[in-house]
Amino acid sequence: MTEGHEWLRRTLNVSVNVGWQIDPFGHSTSSASVLAACGIRAQVINRIHFATKRRWQQEKRLEFEWEVAPDHSLLTHVLYDSYSWPVGFDLEVQHIPAGAHVPLYKRTIEAMASGLRLLMLNRSAAYRTNLLMQPAGNDFRWDHAQRTFDLVDGVINKANKNADQQAEECSRLPESARAQCESEIVRFLYSTPDRYFSALRKQPGLSNPPRWRADLLPYADKLGDYWTGFYTTQPNLKALVPTAAAAAVAAEWAGLGV
Repeated sequence: MTEGHEWLRRTLNVSVNVGWQIDPFGHSTSSASVLAACGIRAQVINRIHFATKRRWQQEKRLEFEWEVAPDHSLLTHVLYDSYSWPVGFDLEVQHIPAGAHVPLYKRTIEAMASGLRLLMLNRSAAYRTNLLMQPAGNDFRWDHAQRTFDLVDGVINKANKNADQQAEECSRLPESARAQCESEIVRFLYSTPDRYFSALRKQPGLSNPPRWRADLLPYADKLGDYWTGFYTTQPNLKALVPTAAAAAVAAEWAGLGV
């Protein structure tokens, strides 16, 4: 990692400070501490135990400071459900056939814009700020990128036009009803994890984020379905790794050094 980061800095004058850890089968404090030691200050994760994710949605804990060492923490965002398009809003699977007539294209744009607005309002209940991250794509996707971007552009433009109209309607309401109306305005834009976290850190709703110190292991995506097969080979050695890591972390937090 150090060599790769140095190459990016030297060749492209880019410093990496955001991690994209969306597909490991669980997350350990040890791995997170390595990222923090390499200059990562925030990360996006996804695969945590389904019961933990469900509980954290209810408690608005899907964005938190992961305290991985006495002098390091990672502002961590947990994706709401997965790193793919939302179910029912796959803008690649639902490509409009080439040459489709204008009314069909327009109806698809309008339906997606309206549906995504409602979906984001629903998901916003799981987070503490008015910013939401929604990945676009999935494994082995974007093979027809131009058509996909054209469709996404259309959906974003339509959703934001609707938002402008709603804002105008809200402005005409009595002050007592205006705040509720404005809270339901949803705007979309292309972004990156780095830009997202930069904006997130400025949000008053995350001025005192939840904190976490433990591992996020083992991983299960549903009841009785644990993704722990990698423990079945050399189990004694793999049992020693977290035991040793726990002792090292405890010594570090106690200020004893390792």
